[in-house]
Amino acid sequence: MTIQIQKNKNRNILILCILIFCLLFTHAFLHFQHFYSDSEIANKQIELERTAKIKTESVCDKYSQMLLILDTLAQSMATVDYDDVNAVIEDLNMLANVGYFDYVGVSDPDGNMMDSQGKTENIKDRDYFQKAMQGEIIISDVLQSKIIPEDTVQVLARPIRRDNQISGIVFGIINLGQMDKLLENETGNYIYTQIVDSNGNYITQQKTTDTLMEHYNIWDDFETYTFTQSNIEEIKNNIKNKQSGKFEFSLNDQKRISYYMPLGINNYYLFSTSNSSYITNRAHIISRNIMNMILEMSVAALVLLYGLYKYNKHLNSEIKSAHQETISTSAMLKAAVEESNQYIFEYNIETRTLYKKAGTNNLLFQQDQLENVPESILQSGNIVASSLEDFSQLFNTIQHEHVAESIIEVKDHTVSQWFKIRMKNIYDEKNYLINTVGIIEDVTEKKEQEKIIKSKDIEEKTLRKKAELDGLTGLFNATTLKEKVAHILNDPLLNESTHLFLLIDLDNFKEINDSFGHQYGDRVLAGMANIIKQTFRKDDIIARLGGDEFAALLVNATNYEVMEPAFKNLCDKLSKTYTKDGKSVKVSASIGISSAPNQGSTFEELYKKSDLALYQVKKESKNGYKKYQDL
Repeated sequence: MTIQIQKNKNRNILILCILIFCLLFTHAFLHFQHFYSDSEIANKQIELERTAKIKTESVCDKYSQMLLILDTLAQSMATVDYDDVNAVIEDLNMLANVGYFDYVGVSDPDGNMMDSQGKTENIKDRDYFQKAMQGEIIISDVLQSKIIPEDTVQVLARPIRRDNQISGIVFGIINLGQMDKLLENETGNYIYTQIVDSNGNYITQQKTTDTLMEHYNIWDDFETYTFTQSNIEEIKNNIKNKQSGKFEFSLNDQKRISYYMPLGINNYYLFSTSNSSYITNRAHIISRNIMNMILEMSVAALVLLYGLYKYNKHLNSEIKSAHQETISTSAMLKAAVEESNQYIFEYNIETRTLYKKAGTNNLLFQQDQLENVPESILQSGNIVASSLEDFSQLFNTIQHEHVAESIIEVKDHTVSQWFKIRMKNIYDEKNYLINTVGIIEDVTEKKEQEKIIKSKDIEEKTLRKKAELDGLTGLFNATTLKEKVAHILNDPLLNESTHLFLLIDLDNFKEINDSFGHQYGDRVLAGMANIIKQTFRKDDIIARLGGDEFAALLVNATNYEVMEPAFKNLCDKLSKTYTKDGKSVKVSASIGISSAPNQGSTFEELYKKSDLALYQVKKESKNGYKKYQDL
C-alpha cells in the first residue's frame, strides 16, 4: 500500500513537471515571436530611414540636372533672336530630347511663348512666369495641365538675362508619370516611396501592389488610415517645422510603417513606407522551423535518456552483485589479515563506535570495541603530541569525504611505533552510507628506513654543495660554473633565449696583497663577491674562477642595452679605495661581456670572447665594461 502511494506521488510530480515545462516552453516561444517581430520592425525602420535619405539625394540630383538643362537653355536664348523661329525651335528640341522634360519652352518679356512642339501661347498670367520675371528660379507644386486637363504636371522655370536685364524666361514641363520612371528601382525590398508637394499632392504617382494611393493628396489618404503610432496632427506639425519623423498605421488589416523627411526643395516631403506583413510571415516561418528543431531535439533527448536509464540499471545490477560477492569473501579476507601485520575495523559515524573485525590488537586499538572514538583514544596518552591533530582530523574528514588517510606515531615508554590508518566509506546503489571500514598497517620499519635515507640525503647534499662552492666567497667555483653554463646552453627550452656572459677582473688587486697582506686581501675579495651577488638576480649563475677573477651568466637577460645600466652600477660599486696604516690602494673592476647563442653556444666560446672584450677594457682605461664585437 505504501509503495503504491509513493508511486502515485512520483507520477503526480512528473505530470506537474511536464506541465510546468510546457508552460515555460510556450511562454519562451511566444516571447521569441514577439521579440523577433519587434526587432525586425526596428530594423525595417532603420532601412526606411536609409532608403529615404538615398531617395532624397537622388530626387535632388534629378531636379538639379533639370535646372542645369534650363540654365543651358537660358544662356543659349540670351544670344538668339526671338524672330529667328527656326533657331529657337532647334535649340528647344535639342534640349527636350536630351533632358528629362516632356517639352521645354521660351517666353519673351510680354509672355509670348514658344515650346519645343512648335506651340505658341501667351503665359503672362501664369504664376511661374511672373515669379521667373522677378528673377526667381521656379519648381512648382503639382499643377493641372493646360493642354491635357486630366494630366498633372510640374513646371520648372528660370529667367533669361541679357546685359544684366531679364529679357524673358525658359521653362520645362514634366508629366508626373515621367518622374516615376526617373526614380524607379531605387528602394529596398518591400519599400515604396512617395514625394508630395507643399499642399500634400503626390508628385510621384506610380502604383504597385504595396502602395496605398487612393487619392491625389496624401492627407486625403491619411483620413482612411488607422494610426497606431503618431497621428495626422503630429505629422503636419513636424512638416510645418521641417522635421523628420516616423509613424505606424494599418489599412485593410495590414500593418505598415513609414518614415518621412524634408526633400530640401520648396516644402516638398518624401515618405518611405513598408508593409510589415512580410515581417510577420518571416517570424512565423522561423518559429515553425524552430519548433520542428525543438521537437527533433526532444525526441533525441528522450532516446538518450532511455539509453542512460537502461545503462544505469545494468550498472546498478553489476554493483549490487559485486557488493554481495565482496561480503561473501569477507571471511577469506579476515583469515588472510590474521596472518599479516594489519588490523581491520568498522566505524559507526553516528554512534562514534569502533569495532575490530580482524587482525591483532596494537597500541592504538587495544580492545575489540571502543566507544566515543576518537576522543577516548586521544585521552589514552599513547599518541605522541605531534600526531594528535592528524588523528583527530582523520575522523573529521571521513564524515564528509569518501576516503581519509593519515600516519600516526604512538609511543610505549621509549619505543615509538608508526601506524598508517586508511578509512573508507561504503555506499549502496542509492548512494546511502552502509558502513565505514578501516585498515591499520604497522609502518614503523618503513619510517625508520626513511629517516636513515633522509639523513644520508642531507649529508650527501651538504657535501655536494661544499664541492660546488668556492670556500672563500661562497660563490660557485670554476668547475661548477662550467657545468651549469653548459646545462643552460644545452637546454632546449632556453637555447633560443639570450644570455649574457660576464668576465670580471679586479684592477690593482695585487697591490692589496702586497701592501696589506693576504688575509686583508681575502676580506676584500669576499666583499667584492657579495657586491656582485647582490647586483644580479637569484637565478643568475655567479662564480669565482680563482684569484681576483669572477664570472657570471645572466640567464634570459633580454639584451646588452637593457642590462647596461646594471653593468655601470656594478663598476661604480666595485670601485673602492682601501686604507691601512696611512697607505691607500684603489681597486676597481674591468668587465668583458659576450652573449649567447649568437656569439657562442659553449662555455669556451663565451669565455674566449668575453676575455677579448676584457683585454680591451684593461688596455684602454680599466674600471669599465665592454661587449664583444664580431669582426
